[in-house]
Amino acid sequence: MIDNFEFLAPPADLQSFIKFIWVFEGRASAEDPYFHRTPVDGCTQLIFAFRGGFCRQADPSQCSQQLKSALIAQTTTSLTYRLSEDFGLFGVCLYPFSIPYLTGIEGPDFIDRYFAPGDLLGEPAKELAATMASVDRNEHRLALVQNLLSPLFARRSTREPQVIGLLRQLFSASDADELEALSHPSTISSRHLQRQVKRYTGYTPKQLVRILRLQLAMQSDPAPALSDIATRGDYYDQSHLSNEFRSLSGTTPGDYFKGLKPDIRWRREGREVAFFQSRRSKKP
Repeated sequence: MIDNFEFLAPPADLQSFIKFIWVFEGRASAEDPYFHRTPVDGCTQLIFAFRGGFCRQADPSQCSQQLKSALIAQTTTSLTYRLSEDFGLFGVCLYPFSIPYLTGIEGPDFIDRYFAPGDLLGEPAKELAATMASVDRNEHRLALVQNLLSPLFARRSTREPQVIGLLRQLFSASDADELEALSHPSTISSRHLQRQVKRYTGYTPKQLVRILRLQLAMQSDPAPALSDIATRGDYYDQSHLSNEFRSLSGTTPGDYFKGLKPDIRWRREGREVAFFQSRRSKKP
């Protein structure tokens, strides 16, 4: 059962690298676990469990390792997490270029993987994972994250590549037409754009636009017909929209917008969309 989900604004000095911060709390047990599904959103997640833990596997029903923290790279498929005890998660949603830019890791070597935070962010990140459980307020957790990340990004000495500014614009695009225009900029050659986007995100420009277009569709008001949402999102037709929904979120647009299944929940705040799909185990 979900007790609380909220979005937090990132600190001002980190807004260029963090899209938003989230807190997720709920109740579960080994006999009655909570399965949390996330759609492909193109972002990196830095997650700390301040209560309980979580399991991320290809088959989340088989949990061999309970994680207290993880740096989860952007993905090409939706993910499902198994939560087998009362949980409290503090998550930092980073733009996909943030960790490659900060650490020098290439996007193709980063995407679809997960790491212990200390592996890429150093000993302070490892220490923070142990500290989170002893902090009782989200504003204090936010301050700890800022104390970790602000010095790391401030010390980045190389000049920021032009493509990173373009990627930020893509993530703030307001409609499908703007996404399409930004994916064909006049200031960068097509070949250079392909190489740079791949280097800093692991995606091709086409893959990234596909993901962001679905994110825009998920922000739509549920009242309009799906055909209208498909038209506004520049999908070929309603069938195209449905196929993209299934591929990138693991559910159908009908279930998502109309709430046909009791285990589908979502919350919108500003431009952000949180999507949950749980499969509660049946008690005898």
